[in-house]
Parts: sequence; structure tokens; C-alpha cells
Amino acid sequence: MHQHATVLESGAPRRLSDEPLPAEDRPRPPLCLDIETDGLSPTIIWQIGAYDPATDEHRAFVERSDPTDPSAVLESFCDWLFGVHPDRALLTWNGWRFDYRHLESFLARYVPQFLDTWGDVPKLDLYGWTVRDDNAVLPGRTNALEDVSAALGYEDAATGLDGARTAAAYQRFIRSGAELEWDRHEAYCEDDCRALWHVYERLRDAPTAAELAGTAGADGIATTNDRSRGGSQTGLGDF
Repeated sequence: MHQHATVLESGAPRRLSDEPLPAEDRPRPPLCLDIETDGLSPTIIWQIGAYDPATDEHRAFVERSDPTDPSAVLESFCDWLFGVHPDRALLTWNGWRFDYRHLESFLARYVPQFLDTWGDVPKLDLYGWTVRDDNAVLPGRTNALEDVSAALGYEDAATGLDGARTAAAYQRFIRSGAELEWDRHEAYCEDDCRALWHVYERLRDAPTAAELAGTAGADGIATTNDRSRGGSQTGLGDF
């Protein structure tokens, strides 16, 4: 609790180990991935967003015309990923609980021709590395991406959306054909991808446990210089 309070006060993450960040040893950064569905038990993945930190470009794959066809977005995404970025890793926030799980399920059901290639893609999760594996502690009211990234200084596009609102909007589109504010929903998904990379960079810049040990005082308490680098941080529990 003391560490957590210190993190909230300073607004910086604290590395608890010397473990490298996911994909830190790869020649190119991972592609940051986020998906939008029509609910927690989805019938369609209607948007897939991918942000490339190497080029600062975001790609959105969105089903705007036929919500009864879940294959079109998946096929477009896979054509792009395997054709343009065959050697890149993917990075999510809590993706093993949602993004990766549903993507694999939908690929197997609707576009099984891509499943083997999908299985070869390195799939990484920053939330798992940080929270579940206890490699770092984070500021924020919770460990939800929007809370953590905001605490670390990320300024979002102020879309006013969240996962539940985007899902509800697409449900209305399925039922009635009521058009979404497509640009707004794409901006929300892009925000999540960019926020993920923002958190990654802040963790990458934070001193490792070994570096913190080297700056600790003789009594084992972190020095002022350590605190100024964000070394005395911890984070909240699982969200």
C-alpha cells in the first residue's frame, strides 16, 4: 500500500524486475492491437485497429456495410498483417482475456485459411507482463488502460466512448441499420492502440530493479534521484 501510494503521488511506473519488456529485443517494435466487438459474447469483430510505432501510423479495419458477415474484416486484417508485416509481433493490453481469444476463435470459424499463419505470429501482452507477472507497478485508479495511460500523461482524443458504448452502438447498427459516427469510433480504437504504446514507452524508460538498487542509499531506501526517475512507484491491483 505504501508503494502504491508513492506511485500515485509521483505518477510514474516502477520496474520490479530486470525482465525485458515484451519484444524489447526484436529489431522492430510490436504492432499495438485492439479490437471492437458487439459485446462480451460477440457475434462479430467489427473493428480491428493496429498502430505501428515505427511509422506512427494507425490502420483501421471496420465492417460498415454488412454486420452479418464477420469474415470481411478478418480477411482484410490478415491480408494486411501477413502481407505487409509478416515478421512483426503483436502487443495488446489484457489481450489473452479478450482480443487474442476472440480473434483466434473467429479466424477458426470464418477464415480458417489464415489460422496456421496466425499461430506463428508472436502475441505479447503488456498487461500480463506488468500486472500478472509482477514485473512493474503502475499509477492510475485501476489497471485499466485508460486509467494507467492518463496517469502517465497520455492525452486521448476525448471521444466520450468506452468498450460498452461502442458495443451498444454496433448492436443498434445490427438491429436497425442506424449509422454510427464511424470516425469517432475509429478514433476511440486508435486511442487505445496509441495509449498502449505510450504506457510501453514509459515502462521502457523507467529504471530496472538493478538500476534502482544501484541508486539506493546505504540504508536500502531509494534516494531522491531514484524517486525523480520514477523508481519508487507501485500500482493498483488487478482491475
